[in-house]
Amino acid sequence: MLKHLLQQPAADQAQRYTWDQIETWGKKHPTEPIHNGMVKILEKEPARFKQLVTTRVINSLTSLETCDKSHVCKPNHLAAFIRSHTCPANKPCSKETKQEIHRLATWASRIAVDGAFQGILQQMAHKAA
Repeated sequence: MLKHLLQQPAADQAQRYTWDQIETWGKKHPTEPIHNGMVKILEKEPARFKQLVTTRVINSLTSLETCDKSHVCKPNHLAAFIRSHTCPANKPCSKETKQEIHRLATWASRIAVDGAFQGILQQMAHKAA
């Protein structure tokens, strides 16, 4: 059940964070076509950017708080939802359960990020054709 619970949110977050990387590149390089950033992220340096996106996806699935660069934190409702379905009600999660959530979040995130990158690459190829 936990795998199923993590798969769709991982896919959604992977898409979101991959596009965030592309958008961030575009903001840092406003005079260049966004296509150049997409090529850099998806084709020239995919390992680097996949790692960045994967880390963010894992955190979105497992961390009960999300913090920005200024260390301002807010509750992470997605991770809380996942825990609400895997941990006993009104009790803290066991160490083993937290480890299993993290293990499966890592698994789901890697698959989802690969899929997000591949999907956007396919969109790029389709537009070019």
